[in-house]
This record gives sequence, C-alpha cells and structure tokens, in this order.
Amino acid sequence: MPSFEDLRPSLVAFDLVEAGVTILDEHLNLLWGNRYFHEKIEDLPGLKGRHCFTGYVPPERRCEDCLPPLVLRSGEVAETIRTAQEEDGSLSWFRIVVSPFGGEGNMVCTFILPLSSEEMGRIDSWRERFLLSAIRNGNDGVIALDRTRTVRFWNRGAEKIFGFSVSEAVGEPIESLFSETAWEQAAEVFAPEDPMAALDNREIKVESREGMTLWIDLSRTPLLDGSGRPNGYSFVVRDITERKMAEEKMAFTERMTAVGNMAATLAHEIGTPLGIISNTAELLMLDLPDDDVRRPELEAIVHETDRIGGLVRDLLSYSRPERPEMDVLRIEDVLLRVKRLIHHASQKQGTRLELRIDPELTPILGDINQLEQVILNLCMNALQAVQSGGEVIMTARQSCPITPDGREQTGLEVVVEDSGPGVPEQDLPKIFNPFFTTKANGTGLGLSVCKTLVEEHGGTISVGSREPHGAVFTVWLPALDAEAQPVDGEEGSGAF
Repeated sequence: MPSFEDLRPSLVAFDLVEAGVTILDEHLNLLWGNRYFHEKIEDLPGLKGRHCFTGYVPPERRCEDCLPPLVLRSGEVAETIRTAQEEDGSLSWFRIVVSPFGGEGNMVCTFILPLSSEEMGRIDSWRERFLLSAIRNGNDGVIALDRTRTVRFWNRGAEKIFGFSVSEAVGEPIESLFSETAWEQAAEVFAPEDPMAALDNREIKVESREGMTLWIDLSRTPLLDGSGRPNGYSFVVRDITERKMAEEKMAFTERMTAVGNMAATLAHEIGTPLGIISNTAELLMLDLPDDDVRRPELEAIVHETDRIGGLVRDLLSYSRPERPEMDVLRIEDVLLRVKRLIHHASQKQGTRLELRIDPELTPILGDINQLEQVILNLCMNALQAVQSGGEVIMTARQSCPITPDGREQTGLEVVVEDSGPGVPEQDLPKIFNPFFTTKANGTGLGLSVCKTLVEEHGGTISVGSREPHGAVFTVWLPALDAEAQPVDGEEGSGAF
C-alpha cells in the first residue's frame, strides 16, 4: 500500500480547488492542507481548535462522535454543515465532507466547501420543511394556540388523540373541542391565568371526541413575539392512557391482595363465632311460643348475624374471585335461568318482568354460573329499585362497538333496565366502586363483584339513565371466535 509520502505529489492538484482540503492521520493530526485551507479557513476563529476536521484540536478535547473518528471506524463517507464566525462578526457556512483516504484506512480526507448565503437559505428551507413534516406526522400531539386561545397548529398526533382533524381544529377556539365538563378540567392547562407560565409533563385526564376518557402527558411553552411579550402557547401532548390503566390495575391488584388477606382473616375469626351465635339463637326460638316477647330479639340476632356473614362472603368474592370455568354457551340460556329465579319475586311485588332476546345471537365463551350471578344481581337490584309496580326489562342483542383505534369488536350486550327512580347523576361515576352504596343495608360490593366478573370474561359493564326515569345497566361480552362450533341449546327469540 502506498504511504502518505508516496501520495503527497498527487495532492498538488487540490491547490487549484476553491475549497479547503485536509489530510488527517489516525490520531486526527493534520498531515497536509491545501492552499485554500491555509489562506481562507485555517485561522477562522469559529473553526480553528474547535472541530476535529481542521487537525488543530488537542487530544483531550476531541469527541468520539465527530465525523473524522466516525469515518475512521466505519470506513464510509459522512458529511455535515458547520458555521464559523469571522473577525468582523459575520458568519460563514461550510459543508464538511469526510472520506477515508489511503489504502489502509488509517487516514481521512476532509473537504471544507464554502456555502453562499443563498445556498444556506435553500438548505435552511429544506431543513424547515423536513422538521415541519416530522412535527406534522409525529405520534405525539403538537398544538399551537394564539393569544385568543384559537388553534393555529394541530398535527396528526393531536388528531389521533383528540379525534378532530386538522381542518376541524385549526381556526377554532380550543375550548370548543371539549365538552363543558371536560373543559373544566382542561382549562387550567390550556388557558392559564399567567400567560408566561410554562408546564412540564403534567398528567391530566381529558375526554376524546367520542367521549372516551384519556390520560395525557402535557408540556406547555409560552410563545413570545419580537418584543418578548406572550403571543400564545405551544403544547406537546402524549397519550399515556394505556400506562395509567396498567398502573391503576397494578395498584388495584395490590389493594385487593390486602383486602383478600383481611377478608380471609375475617372469615376465619368472625365466621365461626357468627355461626355459633346464629345457631344458638335459632335453637332458643324453637322452645319459644310464637307470641313470646323474646322472639323478636332472637330473630334480630339471626338476621344481623346473617347480614354480617353475607358481608364477609361478599368481601371474599370481591377480593378473591374464582377463576371462571370457560365453556361455550348461549346467553339466552343464562337469561332464561335468571327469569325463572326472579319470577316469583316480581309477581309478589306486582312488577312486570319482560325478556327480549335477539333471535340470532352468537355463542360466547364464559362461566355460566358467574354470568348468572352478574345478571341475577342486576335484576335483583332493579326489583328492589322498583319496589312495587313498574317494570324490569332484560334484553339480549348483538353489539359491535368500535375500539379507539378503529377496530370493530364482535359481541353481544345484555341490558337490564327498570322504571325505578334511577341512579343520581353524581353517583354514576362511583356506582361500581367497592363499598359505595345507596341502600340503607347495602354492602356496596355487589356491583363491584359484577364488574370484576364481567372483566374476567373480557367484557365491560356500564350504567346510564332511562327516560323518563329509571336505570339502565349494560353488560357487553365478546362473541365466540368464529372458528368455534356453537353449542346445542335452547333457542330464544321474541319477547317472553
């Protein structure tokens, strides 16, 4: 392989080039520079001693990420753009191209090409278009508001998160993209009292266009005009809903583990004494005539011990639900069983009970006993809410909701509605919380257990209001995989 000294005579041709050319050794020491380099570039304050490609950077200040070391390691050509300040304070721009030199890969050749302001303008324009394209198409939402809180920039990430297209959002007040309730929560970050206040990584809960609850991580930066006065804001928004759901599920699991341990202790420490008390009271009542004045007190003891025992059992069911024994089943079979179980109770209080079943329901995969427990609980709650007269309607029908990412989910829903007083609006968000109840003697665990069992089946449960009054509970369950074979069972159709 020829040495550098062998190649030196051929380098004279580079003296005719109107660009700087340098040859550096493997230690980035300057071996040779052409005429243009020594006359126009070598002593520029913005370059000399600052960039490895000049050959004048001492070893202790060299960076392994500079182009010459990268080229020495990779053996491939690399380029960049650098700026230098001249003695009069003006700026010069250079395109830097670094290439391997020599046959052994232990030298590099650097071309330092001066750029005119017009060329730099074209490069800056391309950079701006590139960066703007990257921002427009990023997964994170980027939003810009002017001082009147009107949307002036809205990228595809914001489209995906909030559900409004660019044409729908730009030019609109930011508050018009939120519901009245959602804006009450979002106003603090999108319309701050202090126009100069920045915000870093604030996690807030908002609502999408479809009404879905979202968790977002938001950062806010004030936009200033030429005189330094606030002119609006820019926002970077990231959807962290999945992460928050995972965190909430983990925290819920930890809480339920603690509750389960407590419930197991209660069941052991309280269950046995309660059984003795209840049995003793029942035995004492056997020896008493019906009109004995002590009988009501003993009946109260039996009733209260049964109630406490039921609370402990509910607590155990909620904190340590049994794993469902999945099998292919038809939901109409479950509803018919529930109807038979509550038929007497509904007749006794004069409540009309109606069952409506879609004639073409798809089979599902589930635990028939657990699903019966869920529907029975909802129906018993409905009967208690109606008390006397009125109606309770069970409906089963096909349902194919759309997921947030646009996929269609095939399934069915069971709706239990009643003509009772309904659930107060302020209680709707809390109705499935453990220990929340509106009943005088309720434990607040029945609906929590229902929610847990439904989610174990991959489904959802929700509550709403019925016009003019009443409550509507909806259980959605995924349909059986299309490849599975339906089971033989009782066909249900029409109204019962």
